[in-house]
Amino acid sequence: GILNATFTKSRASIYVTSVDKKPLTSSRRMLLAHLTDVQNSGATFTGQERSTLTDWGTLPHLVKLGTADVTVQVQYPAYMRVYRLDLTGRRLGTVPITKLTGAIKFTVSTRDPASGNGVLYYELVSTK
Repeated sequence: GILNATFTKSRASIYVTSVDKKPLTSSRRMLLAHLTDVQNSGATFTGQERSTLTDWGTLPHLVKLGTADVTVQVQYPAYMRVYRLDLTGRRLGTVPITKLTGAIKFTVSTRDPASGNGVLYYELVSTK
């Protein structure tokens, strides 16, 4: 498929969407979300399955540490850049990528290496 991911450290969901409304393989701007378990501080549940919430907890939200090796098919790998984003969409830093034939490969993490804060979103941008 267009998006492939191998998860480590935690179960997770990952998706990518086109921001410029073009097909993913030709999009110049995409948003990738990497979602592990997110809970309020102090939230409690019954049992190990956490099937019943007994206390909502409070802020701040806690994000379970997780990483994933991601491959995305793109039209122009040589022109791609990947950025970590905060929850407002502000760029926090660049993510190293490997440029393949017709795709890029990179690793995402729910922890920003510079600040230690949680990261859930990534921006994929083509400069062409």
